[in-house]
Amino acid sequence: MTRNPSSESPKVSRWFHAVDASTVAIFRIVFGTIMLWETLRYVIYERIDAYYIEPTVHFTYPLFGFVAPLPGDWMFLPFGVMGLTSLLIALGLFYIPATIIFLLTYTYIFLIDSTQYNNHYYFICLVGFLLCVIKANACFSVDGKLKPEIHTNRIPYWQLFLLQFQVIVVYFFGGVAKLNVDWLRGEPLRHWLEPDMFPLIEGWLNYEMWVYFLSYGGLLFDLFIGFGLLYSRTRLLSIFAVLVFNLSNNNLFSIGVFPFLMIGTTVLFLNPEAVRTWLIKWDFIKGRRQKQTKTTILKTSPLPIYLLLGIYCSIQILLPFRHWLYPGNVSWNEEGHRYAWHMKLRSKRGKVFFVVKDPDSGKQWQPDMEKDLTPRQIKKMAGRPDMILQYAHLLRDRYQKKGVAHPFVEAVTMLSLNFKEARPFIDPQANLAEKEYSPWKSNDWILSFEQKKL
Repeated sequence: MTRNPSSESPKVSRWFHAVDASTVAIFRIVFGTIMLWETLRYVIYERIDAYYIEPTVHFTYPLFGFVAPLPGDWMFLPFGVMGLTSLLIALGLFYIPATIIFLLTYTYIFLIDSTQYNNHYYFICLVGFLLCVIKANACFSVDGKLKPEIHTNRIPYWQLFLLQFQVIVVYFFGGVAKLNVDWLRGEPLRHWLEPDMFPLIEGWLNYEMWVYFLSYGGLLFDLFIGFGLLYSRTRLLSIFAVLVFNLSNNNLFSIGVFPFLMIGTTVLFLNPEAVRTWLIKWDFIKGRRQKQTKTTILKTSPLPIYLLLGIYCSIQILLPFRHWLYPGNVSWNEEGHRYAWHMKLRSKRGKVFFVVKDPDSGKQWQPDMEKDLTPRQIKKMAGRPDMILQYAHLLRDRYQKKGVAHPFVEAVTMLSLNFKEARPFIDPQANLAEKEYSPWKSNDWILSFEQKKL
């Protein structure tokens, strides 16, 4: 008997194998709920006023100098939009436009002022992007109730993989960043922690042993926890470790919603088929488990999906290594520090003031930074060269308008990294009025960490 080729199922890559959509849908609900909570925190703690309305100067990111806050109370508008779209994402209502608008709004807020940079804000931007390209409203959504034709219990594996991959990247490269001399010596944890934080372990581990336990424990956790979540035999233990790790971080450090968001990501690593069975068993959803006969989902050409997977994953893997392109200590010079998951592993304390000189008349001035910047901005600027340069350019433009044709702007800095002896950070002989910050190459006006004296 001759087999009819048209009756055979085409061989499809595992990226398009169908998996249950339940865990992705639950994560959508968790993410939307946490982001709604984050919006409310900005309102309750009056951070919109403090961070975006009251400051008269905002530090922009390299390549994004055109991004500016809305005037006055109009800044409440994007936060209102963010809260509304977060709720819609959680409900799965108008999911596609809501997710796109959320991504654009949140990214806009993120880019307004680099003073507010935090790795978990970047992580939220990435998750927002991924939710735009996957069908997270396939089930457990209002959209599915209103339009049954879009409801499905199955999605292609690549959509689940992208979210799992992003979570593993955060953890793994957070561990890679800890592979530095200071962290392996227990710094800066030794100075962040206090012996009286651990009354329950007194007599079991002395303070120094506890410092090294947390340093190396955090390192190993970050490097291996993502893979532990993937492997079925270590999954439950890994989930317990995620809970302990993130709840401990929440108690020790002020890092907002990030610990709870990372706890929420653990649902992505559960067996989605088992999750649906559990939900049906406990009457959270109606239905019964049936043997799935459809094992693949291929409704479009695979080439765009392969391009998306290849480009996105390559960027996420390569970006954290870009600081190797620059000489020196990345925790000191900040070149390649952002978007690389260098999380809670360094302490920078310093002072900075500026001197503006008029080479023609010999006059000089020391501007009062507090007239332009908030205490938080001044504190952050002291250890970030791109922010120092932006403020120097503001002074240059201001004094040119006052009639100083060629102002010489000098930054006088002293900075301590991980509680070491303070040393100069910016070359005082450099005229910052003439310098430009390059995100592509090393900036020679940033002094190396090893150079203590000029």
